[in-house]
Amino acid sequence: MNKIGRLLFFTGSCVLWLCLLALVLEGWARWHWRRIETQNPFVKSRIDEELWPIPRIPENDFSAYLNDAELDNFHFARPLSLIHISEPTRPY
Repeated sequence: MNKIGRLLFFTGSCVLWLCLLALVLEGWARWHWRRIETQNPFVKSRIDEELWPIPRIPENDFSAYLNDAELDNFHFARPLSLIHISEPTRPY
């Protein structure tokens, strides 16, 4: 019974130490990721959905004429995918 008791104590203590190690590693990984989220300006701007390093001011927005459909249709022809092309005839 003494050998079985020592074996159970040893395996139980190993399991407890492994659980403690897993908790410490998980906590460290979460702390590290949280630190990256709060201190890295690229990640922070992505999370906050802000432009970085460009400040959000009216001068940095796209010009209105870039979204003008009439002007866009004037400069660009109708796409070829919208033009109906007849099927080619086969010589055989």
